[in-house]
This record gives sequence, C-alpha cells and structure tokens, in this order.
Amino acid sequence: MIDTGDSAGWNKSDWPAIGRGTAHWIIDDHDWAPMDQGDPLQTVSAPIHSAPAASGPPLLVDADGNRYYDGRLTITFVSPSGLRRVWPLPDQAAGSVDRPAYLAGDRQGHLFLFNSVGRIARLRLTLADPQPFVLESVFTNHVPDFQDVRRIWCDPAGRIVVTYQGSHLALIFPTGQVPREIEDKILPQDLRRIEAQ
Repeated sequence: MIDTGDSAGWNKSDWPAIGRGTAHWIIDDHDWAPMDQGDPLQTVSAPIHSAPAASGPPLLVDADGNRYYDGRLTITFVSPSGLRRVWPLPDQAAGSVDRPAYLAGDRQGHLFLFNSVGRIARLRLTLADPQPFVLESVFTNHVPDFQDVRRIWCDPAGRIVVTYQGSHLALIFPTGQVPREIEDKILPQDLRRIEAQ
C-alpha cells in the first residue's frame, strides 16, 4: 500500500501514479518515474455501459468482450455472442448486498473479486457445466479495507492495482512474487508496518 501522496490514479498508459503537490510519478515495472508533462493524472474511471442482457453496468469487460456482472451473491458471464451463465458464489466468496463489488482480471486468466472487507477471492472462468467458474483461492492476510474505490485494474506490468480513498494505491502481484527492482524500493519501516498488521 502506498499512502504518501496527495492523490492517486493512473496515467494514459494505465501505469499507477501518485501525485504530491504539482509533481506526478508513475510506478512502472521496475521503478518510480516522473510523468510526462502532457500526461495528466487520471483519478476518475470512464463508466462502462451495461449490455441489454444484464441489468446495471458490468463489473468487468475483458479483452475478448466478455462482460461480468453482480459480484455480490452471483457472478453472471455474458459473451459477445449472447451466451449467458450465472454462478452462485460459494459462501467463502459471497459478498454483501450493501457493499459494492469490483472485479479485475490478470494475464493468466484469473479474476480477482473484491466484495468484502479485508478479502480478495481469486476465480477462474471455465464455462464448464454445471460450474462456469472455479474459486481458486481466498486471500485475507494484509488486505486493506478498500473504501471509496476509484478503480481496480491490471496495469501494463501485470499487477492488479487499486486506487482508493483519493490518495491511496495498492499493488497486488498475482504471481505472488515481488520483482527485486520493486522490492528494493520498499522502505524497512513500511515492511515492519505490514508485518505488524
């Protein structure tokens, strides 16, 4: 978690970014880098419009044009051809109807569902009968209570990024491995803070 900026967001290439005063910095695949002068810090996502096959905006539209809906008690999959599958979420991945759900996909075909305080569920789309999804894992260690989420996405380095509370940024490494170049940038006091949670 990075909470040292005045604002958090992303640049036009989808790299996570932090703003402090008039300075804006991106976190690329190996280091901090200043943002280009003509590249504004974006902090508001463009809305995704709902397909007629489901009500409300989708949680995610993947690279193949598949849309995913709900994320609280079910996951609904709708393909561009109109194939629709509804999967009731298992108890350990079900959310609450009074809490928003967010979904992001990584490059390995995992779907990361954020629908509960301090928990992330990792799913995989299978489209098999009768279970179109598989719950692969549930993560609870060191997961912040993401409030006022602005955006959750997969950045160009393959990380899942969460911008929340206006100035907070979380980087999630789906492979479980933090690259050495990034690990070397984590301050010892920040590591102690995480380990104390």
